[in-house]
Amino acid sequence: MTKHPTLLFVDEVHRYALEKDAQDDFISPLATLAREGRKNGIFLFLTTQSPKDVPTIVLNQIGTLLMHRLTGEYEIKAINNFLNKDKLAQLSSLKSGEAILTSVNLMQPVNLNIKASGRTHYSNTPKLIKIKND
Repeated sequence: MTKHPTLLFVDEVHRYALEKDAQDDFISPLATLAREGRKNGIFLFLTTQSPKDVPTIVLNQIGTLLMHRLTGEYEIKAINNFLNKDKLAQLSSLKSGEAILTSVNLMQPVNLNIKASGRTHYSNTPKLIKIKND
């Protein structure tokens, strides 16, 4: 174990974990890190909007999930072993700022209502606004 644990953040993880060998087994370094990293002091924080595209070998190593609104059948199916039927049904109706937290360290999933930050977000994403017609 390393003296200095490392936390590795990977955004859009589905893009980096899909490499396979000739036998169709996942061989990406990310899959290896997910399976072997903890014993070496390497911890992963993974994000995706597409859990169905994250290999099962990586999903099976996850101990904590923070899930926002999911509506796609295959997206929900990819994470269905993390939640009971009632919580799975809630996923498609979560609003902005709402999420469900589940973890091996929790007795049951927790519904979260996250307050919007007052900080300025510097983003190139255009904002849609409603224009009043008189």
